[in-house]
Amino acid sequence: MSQHNPAVDATDDRGRSARTDVPVDLGQGQPLSWELGHRVTTLDSTVKQLTLEDRRSGATLSVYEATENTSIVAVRTPVGREKFYEFANGDLDSGLADRGPS
Repeated sequence: MSQHNPAVDATDDRGRSARTDVPVDLGQGQPLSWELGHRVTTLDSTVKQLTLEDRRSGATLSVYEATENTSIVAVRTPVGREKFYEFANGDLDSGLADRGPS
C-alpha cells in the first residue's frame, strides 16, 4: 500500500474551495450518506474511539466503533462539512499505523 495523504474537498459559505489532509486512505472505506453516518455516530450506544485534529486548519477525523469488525470514520473539514466512511477495523488500523507521527 502506498503511503499518501488523501484530501477531502469542501466549499465554504463564499464558494471558495478548501482541501483537508487526512491520515488514512479514505478510498479503502465505504462512503456513507451524511444522514446514516450522522445517525450512527450520535447514538448513545456508539463509542468514539479516537479524534485527531489538525490544529492549523481545524479539521478533525473521528473514529467510532460501529460493530465488532467495523468502524465509522467521520471527517469534518475546517468549513464544517462532514463526510462519513465505513471501514473494516483491520484496514483502518493498518492505515493509521502506516501514517505514523507527522
